[in-house]
Amino acid sequence: TFLAIAKDFHGNFNVFYNGAESGASAPDHLHFQAAPAGVLPIEKDIQDIDKRIIVKSVESISLFKVKNVGRGIIIIEGENYDAISSTLLNVISAMKCVLSSPGEPKMNLLCSYNGNTWQVAIFPRRKHRPAIYYLPVNERILISPGLVEMGGVVVTPIEKDFNIVDHELIQDIY
Repeated sequence: TFLAIAKDFHGNFNVFYNGAESGASAPDHLHFQAAPAGVLPIEKDIQDIDKRIIVKSVESISLFKVKNVGRGIIIIEGENYDAISSTLLNVISAMKCVLSSPGEPKMNLLCSYNGNTWQVAIFPRRKHRPAIYYLPVNERILISPGLVEMGGVVVTPIEKDFNIVDHELIQDIY
């Protein structure tokens, strides 16, 4: 369904998914969201061939990791719907094992379709929310990163938090 929605948007929009316990999403439901292509800063980084390291290429699918972006990102690219879908499910299954996750592993997904190729960016997560989210009220910073934040647009619902957040804090959160 995720891939089909991306295809329906014909490259004009990206589709994203915040996994359970992976941002502001409620742990007991899922939904997909879409945003105009080109809005998230990370989109430029994941297209930069100098930041990509090929992990594996099999038939019509390529698997990359992205370097020098301050957070872990895995990219799956290919033209074949079934192969992309299968590869995505295999990566999620491997993440579940590596991260010792009893259910769906913590992750955020970003997907685009440009007319013949799907690109899925996977943002593996270790935590639902950063430690600063759980500090005492007077020290707390309410950032609960979902895909938008992992994509480089950090939402701070409280003005005092906006005035405190800096590059170093964001790197800590990532």
